[in-house]
Amino acid sequence: TNNQAEYEALIAALKAASALNVGEVLCHLDSELVCRQLTGQYRVKNEDLQKLWKKTLELTRCFKKVSYFNVPRTDCYIQRADRLVNERLDLEQNDNS
Repeated sequence: TNNQAEYEALIAALKAASALNVGEVLCHLDSELVCRQLTGQYRVKNEDLQKLWKKTLELTRCFKKVSYFNVPRTDCYIQRADRLVNERLDLEQNDNS
């Protein structure tokens, strides 16, 4: 699902940030659900998301502070990132055809 992909991307980003030995991390997420789960506003009911949520929490121990911000899908940077990803996926699909 999109939320699983959001968690997996966040986990990869946190791993990369921990390798840089930074103290504070600001995470801008376009999934409102994931953002609210990580800030404790929502419980994590889905079993698959629970596993990813726990893994994310484990990684946050590498930092002094981790902050989460929801960025709406209407944000111009999110729309541009989506467009670039879709273009890349289209290229890969055409290469495999």
